Amino acid sequence: RVLRQRGYPTVLTRKEDIFLSLPMRAAIANGVKDPAIFISLHFNKGSGKGTYGVETYYASVKRPEDRFNRSGWRWVGFFVSEESFDSGENLAADVQLGIVNRTGARNRGIRPRSLHVTRQTRIPAILVEGGFMTDKMEAALLQTGAYMQLLAEGIADGVDTWTAHQPRKRSVLARLYHRLERGWRRWTNHPSPEPLSCCQ
Repeated sequence: RVLRQRGYPTVLTRKEDIFLSLPMRAAIANGVKDPAIFISLHFNKGSGKGTYGVETYYASVKRPEDRFNRSGWRWVGFFVSEESFDSGENLAADVQLGIVNRTGARNRGIRPRSLHVTRQTRIPAILVEGGFMTDKMEAALLQTGAYMQLLAEGIADGVDTWTAHQPRKRSVLARLYHRLERGWRRWTNHPSPEPLSCCQ
């Protein structure tokens, strides 16, 4: 709801308390039109006292599922390798900081991890562990609507920060013009002209 209020179109993997397999969650994310991000919200459990706080995971490796191509490359007008996919590290850092600033929770940092929902998605994907249910104080906070609101606002703050640092996408015609213009300059050794205002 907070993301929608800030103007972000959102798609929920589920609206009811039902089990949805990890491949199904990744498939939903992969079916969303670009530009998009995927955020999975979990609540943690730990062993021993003193285990509490918030942490966020991003992909240590990206391998989006493609039933026609298992080579690690995909066709998007040209072939790109899995290294071309955004691991979600910057998104994880921005969201983690947003949550900590809003809630005052202990900052357990961000970590790369080969989790299904971060690994099998073609878009930047993160998994937020919003607190430990095994810590009495944190579990009590997580039962309150006020704290959950702060958690949601912190995530949205992080998305705002991440979005603000994304490069603006140029139109198809602008990208075509610049590609042709670069090729022409290389062929003629001509200096770069002033950019056209319509193509910024």
